[in-house]
Formats: sequence, structure tokens, C-alpha cells
Amino acid sequence: MDGGPHQVILSKTTWKPNFTIEQPAATLWYHPHLMHKTGKQVYKGLTGMFIIDDEYSQSLNIPKDYRVNDIPIIVQDKSFTSKGQIPYNLNMQNLMNGFMGDTVVINGTINPQLEVKNEVIRLRVLNGSNARTYNFNFSDNNTFYQIASDGGFLESSVEMSNVTLAPAERAEILLDLSTYKVGDILALKDGNLNLMTIKISKESFKEVSIPTTLVSIENYDINNVVNKRKFVMSGMGPMVNINGRQMDLNYINEQVKINNLEEWTIINNSSQMGMMGRNNSTPHPFHVHGAQFRVIQRNNQMPPLNEQGWKDTVMLNRDEEVKILIKFSKKGLFMYHCHILEHEDSGMMGQLLVE
Repeated sequence: MDGGPHQVILSKTTWKPNFTIEQPAATLWYHPHLMHKTGKQVYKGLTGMFIIDDEYSQSLNIPKDYRVNDIPIIVQDKSFTSKGQIPYNLNMQNLMNGFMGDTVVINGTINPQLEVKNEVIRLRVLNGSNARTYNFNFSDNNTFYQIASDGGFLESSVEMSNVTLAPAERAEILLDLSTYKVGDILALKDGNLNLMTIKISKESFKEVSIPTTLVSIENYDINNVVNKRKFVMSGMGPMVNINGRQMDLNYINEQVKINNLEEWTIINNSSQMGMMGRNNSTPHPFHVHGAQFRVIQRNNQMPPLNEQGWKDTVMLNRDEEVKILIKFSKKGLFMYHCHILEHEDSGMMGQLLVE
């Protein structure tokens, strides 16, 4: 039921998937996966957020009032014509680096204003862009606390002043506004660019607290690893590939045994292309279907605290190397790919069969 380029929903037909939600609370999302056309369909609007709550998340002392203090923030970039249309016409620069719009929208709105009380608010931030990476921060350098990543809650809240999200990555953050007064304004920013105004519109009388401990996460034992794999992401433009191969619907790249713990080494080998490659700083966010994983190393170092929870997408800049531990608990045919959608559409994708 995961979907993919091998499961096409034809025009004027219906697909009715059914599945059991068996994972902890998380902020997720969905979009189509049509071969060579994922970028166009996502850019045109076929995407949405998928929120899972459970009894444990409901028991935590965090904001839970949807759209009041628990707010979805879907960030995308578009390029509008004078008539408000968003044509998707790729040039070589788009094929090289992915499609970059000139206008950022949040929940489909340019420069939105969010009105809240002066209390702790929870922002569920999704980078739903085709290719753009964001460095989220606040206009007054206010710190915040990340409490969740792609696959759910972190073990502990992590105090931060900025968070970088590649395409497909998510972060739930808590922002303490208790010291602000009614009428005060701040902004959510990407670097120096204002994305959204946050206005304090009402007085709150809630007691403010930021939980330190959130959940207990199962730690995989590296001694239980039964197989190791390497995924090298390389090439440029229409020649992007993983392990030297481009996506082939008739070829199974990897065969995985169900419930086996594996260690994967993922490498962004952008600089292999000579002078052009050395000047090419295009990142590659590596995304896996069918399982969440744990990042155990980034460039031979422990990953940052906010990257130590469950993930399904991990960003690699040029020449970076990341090690993950992953275990598949469901049989099926799943995808792994770069989540710069123009790279995926050009063939930076593979299939793995879990049996």
C-alpha cells in the first residue's frame, strides 16, 4: 500500500488503499510517485500533511489544540506568473539543482500572519518543497525546542536557535511566547528572509512549561547488524544515479530480509565530476520508504541531538557520509531515492524488495 512508480492510478480510475497505523505519533506527509513526473505533481499541489497522534502523545504536557496552539506549517516555494499561475518548465539549472521557486508559501499563502496567545505554541514544520533547503529561525533570535523529527518524538527536547530542513524532512518545535505582550510581533524566517508573521493577539493564563523528557526510544544494538550496504549518490543533471545505476522499474536493486538489522553507509559523491563537480554544492536528501531509521554517524562523528530520533530522510551535503541503522518489519517492494524531486525524476532512485 506504500505506493510508488510501479502503482499507477490511471485517469478516471480509483485506488482504495487500506493499512493499519502501527507507528508512534508523528508528523508525516504524502504525495504521488509517478515515474519522471513526481516533481511536477507535487509542485502543482498533490501533497498534504498526515498527522498521527496516540495515547502517549496525548499524555504529554505539550500544545494539542489543532490550529490554535498546535499548528501545521507546510513550506513550499513557487514561481508565479502575472496571472497567478505556476508553470513547471524545467531548464538545465533546474535539472542540476532541482526546481527553485522565487516565492515561499506557507500552507498555500504568501507572507501569512499567525495569531496566537502568549503561551507555548507547537509548530509542525514540513519542508514540502521540490528542492529548496530551509534554515528556519526567528526574527528576534528567540530559541525554541525541537521535540520531534521525521518519525516521531525525540527522547528529550533540544534547545536550538535554528533548524535546517531538507526536502521531505519534518520538525516539531515548541516556541515559548510567554514573555511577549498582546500586540507584539515576531517572524519565522529562512535565514534573513521573513516567511510568516506571528502576532500575539490574546492574553493566555496557561502555566508555561517545556518538557525535558519526551519518550524512550529503542536503541538498535550495532552488534546485531547482519548486513551492511553502501549507497553512493553521484552524477549531475540528467546523469544522477545511486551506485552507478539509474532507476529501472524492471530491476530490483537491493533484496532485504524482513526484521534483519542492517547498517547502511550513504555517501554524497558530488565532487567526482571534476571541476564542475567541485563547484557543484547540490545536496542530496536520502529518503527511504517502508521503514524509519536511526542516524548513528555523520562524517564519523555522532549526529546532532535533533538527528538522533527516528528519521526517514537524511540530508547529505557534498562529500558527506552518513551511517544509519535500519530494519524493515513489513514485506513489500519499497523505494529509496534522493528527495530533490528533479533528481528522483531523472533516475536517482532504486527499488528494494523486503521478503
